[in-house]
Amino acid sequence: MTHLYQKDSPEYERAFLGCLLEPNEQSMIGDCLSENPDAESYFYDTRNTCIFKAIKRLYVASSPVTTVTVEQALRETGDLERVGGRNYLSTCVEEAPSPLNYPHYAEKLKELQGRRRLIGLVELIKREAESDRPWAEVQIEAETRILSLSLNAVTDHNHDIQTLSVQVLKDAEARLEHEGTLSGLSTGFHGIDSLTDGLQPGELFIIAGRPGSGKTALAMNVAEYVAVDCKIPVGVFSLEMTAKAIMNRLACSRARVDSKDVKSGNSKPADLKQFKNAANAIGSCPLYINDGTTMTIDQMQSQARRWKSRHGVKLIVVDYVQLIAGGGFKENRTAEVGRISKGLKAMAKEIGVPVLALSQLNRDCEKNQREPELHDLRESGSIEQDADLVGLLYAAPDPEKRKPDPRPYILKVDKNRNGPTGDVALVFHKTFTRFESEPL
Repeated sequence: MTHLYQKDSPEYERAFLGCLLEPNEQSMIGDCLSENPDAESYFYDTRNTCIFKAIKRLYVASSPVTTVTVEQALRETGDLERVGGRNYLSTCVEEAPSPLNYPHYAEKLKELQGRRRLIGLVELIKREAESDRPWAEVQIEAETRILSLSLNAVTDHNHDIQTLSVQVLKDAEARLEHEGTLSGLSTGFHGIDSLTDGLQPGELFIIAGRPGSGKTALAMNVAEYVAVDCKIPVGVFSLEMTAKAIMNRLACSRARVDSKDVKSGNSKPADLKQFKNAANAIGSCPLYINDGTTMTIDQMQSQARRWKSRHGVKLIVVDYVQLIAGGGFKENRTAEVGRISKGLKAMAKEIGVPVLALSQLNRDCEKNQREPELHDLRESGSIEQDADLVGLLYAAPDPEKRKPDPRPYILKVDKNRNGPTGDVALVFHKTFTRFESEPL
């Protein structure tokens, strides 16, 4: 029996190569390499892989790419006869009606590649299921491997510097064309966006604070802005609050009404109307909440993959690091939290979205009445090492101890791997748990 991926793949492979062999299509080849950085792995027929590599070498060397130049390049490496000679190259061109069709052929090759990998994974999972390994491990690994296919997470992660240079140049040109716009997701706070250029895919942003410092409120304000105002899908892991409690807090915050009045039933009709409108707006936005209280980092990664695959989430919020379960490993808590922080960074990188995770600070800064420092991160120095950004949240000094509402707050961005550090001035409305940027 001939599998679909064996029967159809060579035809699409030849057509894809034929698009690239058309004369005067040098800019199109650059676009193709940028859009398909792992295209070398698309081919089932090794002859076609060899031809693609020759095309890529010529393009990177700024040489023209035609059947004649590719033929010569293959002759120089001793591969011309192995791939079928000049006649095979001509056949590839004949099977490509238009070079502009390359995206269609690329998508088809990715699909066929996915089918090959899925068949291989099914065979591997079958062997694992028949083994004597613990069922929980087999189940999680099987789910992880299958979901990874849809995220292209099992592709070759090796990148050549020439293709990367093409991508970087295109990114720089796009930034010049759209000067003043953020490269990442806006948080809704101009001070944070100014330092970070927006939340970047693959980065781990830790917001740390003492209990009651408002870190959950700040994270949920960001999640609300992205999901409700920008209509961008967000996934939230809440290990402390229930999903219903979060929904109530979000609605009060957005409506700017006192949560105590809503809870006690003492809301004014106007406030209740605002609360209803806010709840309806949040209810129709792409916000997904998991309030499991005993989640391990492995389970969290698995759920994040589902969110990405099914809903296309662009931001993940975790509240908070110290509540993530250890997963049964026999190690002290500091090592455990270190493993968790590495897992969060790996999740951000694999899923390709920013992860905004909350963390606790120890009591030293309170006892010594000073502003928090990076070494105050509770239970693990690994959090500081693994995070791309660390923001330390605390109330601005209040010499008169009046504790006004709203109250000035500071988010001290003490680590920024790819940008500047500095203080972000915020204002916190404790009555309805909402942060706002300090007026410019």
